[in-house]
Amino acid sequence: MSISSSRKHSSTVPHGSTKSRSSSGAIKRSCSEHNPYQENSTSSSKSSSNTNSSYEPTPLQEKNFKMQVLMKLESLNKSLAETKQMVKKILAKTSQDELETVANLELIEQPAETPEELETLCDQLQDKDYRNKMVIYLSSIGGISLGDGTRRIMRTLATNTVWSDFSVSGRKGKKALKDTPILSLIIKSSQKRDHTLTAQIIEKEVGETLKYAPTRKGGKKQSTE
Repeated sequence: MSISSSRKHSSTVPHGSTKSRSSSGAIKRSCSEHNPYQENSTSSSKSSSNTNSSYEPTPLQEKNFKMQVLMKLESLNKSLAETKQMVKKILAKTSQDELETVANLELIEQPAETPEELETLCDQLQDKDYRNKMVIYLSSIGGISLGDGTRRIMRTLATNTVWSDFSVSGRKGKKALKDTPILSLIIKSSQKRDHTLTAQIIEKEVGETLKYAPTRKGGKKQSTE
């Protein structure tokens, strides 16, 4: 009896164990198949991969981009046309003798770098013939606008280090440019390029250039930083 019972007992144990392992495997498969975190992770990576590899702009986006490019090109063409028109006006107002004079002029080898050099230029401008040649020369420098032309003329005459000590009227302890022949020279040169410009408008542009000279390249504030 004991041997038989023992055999029965031994035969039932593996059966129960096999059944237990089967149930455990089924549970694991079930959890794996219904794991929301795994599904979301897989779906997210697929979505990210599709987004990076297959993005294409919509027809509306392409149309807007093309419109922006065309508007930019139109703006550039307009600026170029205005510059050409300005050059034609200058050439029309400048005689052949004046053009030849400008071509042969070497009135300024380099901008004045010290107050003493600017003072020397002021002394030279007392000569009427020299002053007239300087007007012709500076009016030929050009510029796409009054402000640009004014800055070009002033860069030709002196550096920002020198201009840092000046204002138009001599405010805040600075030297007054209106007390020198330089301001009159700039005004006459600008008006030779465009007769419609008034002295007040040109003087205002000169004032703006002097105002920002200390912080621009070569200016005293910039050089000390």
